[in-house]
Amino acid sequence: MTTPLLQVDDLRVRFESDDRTVNAVNGVSFTVFPGETVGIVGESGSGKTVTVLSLLGLVPSPPARIDSGRALFEGRDLLSLDAHELRSIRGKDVAVVFQDPMTSLNPVIKVGEQLREALWTHARQIDDNVHRARAIELLALVGVPQPERRYHQYPHEFSGGMRQRAMIAMAIANRPKLLIADEPTTALDVTIQAQVLDVLMAAKAETGAATVLITHDLGLVAQVADRVAVMYGGRIVEQGTIEDIFLRPSHPYTIGLLASLPSIEGRQRRLYSIPGQPPRLDSESEGCSFRPRCAIGSDRPLCAQEAPNLHVVGEGHRAECHYVAEAVTWAAERLRDPGSATGGAR
Repeated sequence: MTTPLLQVDDLRVRFESDDRTVNAVNGVSFTVFPGETVGIVGESGSGKTVTVLSLLGLVPSPPARIDSGRALFEGRDLLSLDAHELRSIRGKDVAVVFQDPMTSLNPVIKVGEQLREALWTHARQIDDNVHRARAIELLALVGVPQPERRYHQYPHEFSGGMRQRAMIAMAIANRPKLLIADEPTTALDVTIQAQVLDVLMAAKAETGAATVLITHDLGLVAQVADRVAVMYGGRIVEQGTIEDIFLRPSHPYTIGLLASLPSIEGRQRRLYSIPGQPPRLDSESEGCSFRPRCAIGSDRPLCAQEAPNLHVVGEGHRAECHYVAEAVTWAAERLRDPGSATGGAR
């Protein structure tokens, strides 16, 4: 069996202030294998970004604090490394494409120079002209027109789509083994989103990197992911292959997300709306965190008193629900007809 490139076990991260503690990540575990794409999906505030950035020391401490867990990257626990050791990994073995390239790029340094610096940081012995040529080559690779001219321009002279392409070029500059894309298309219009996604997948193919795609867009995940982890309230509530999640969803939250997606196929149906609000992460609650919004277990004592574990649904497919069998039946009804009497929007 292939050894995971990245294995995260029982990660717990909290943010502390003078008046409250926010438990942002609560016991998250997942794996990423070489060459595969793993999608991490969920609502804003579910803990997706904090989960991944905390592995690389990219969340400020304080207020952030990692309470427990380990993150084995090629056998090394990232959470035990000091700042110098992490800097040697970031940008070389593990690279990140951030959500907003305008805040990720330095506005007073030319784009080409920032690319050249990314190369120089991890290969200082190579001649500067070689780095410059490679930077221009990278701009061309990600589809930036006239890369020789664009090399000398500042970030504000690039469009939003081109800035994101430049960020992808910077991320793949040192041929990383793991590429993390944090909402890489959120700030872009639909046409540019598709182009940037194509560039991201081409970059992945160019480097052979495994990829973690953080997003709230299930449609995006459906296009590119091999496996999916669905997060809610700081926990992974369901994980499985792309076929498991989209064809055999087994957690009420996943089912609700899928039922809220419009479809261009078949007869028109009323879209489902998950009732209520996400849980507050600054307060402890017994039972299942999704219970107040759940169409299956909202009134059941077991759901109110005991937090569920991840139950095995199939090979590699797990869901954190006490009533997985009922959820599967409800999914068949809900996804066939979200407006039906057996599960109408509440």
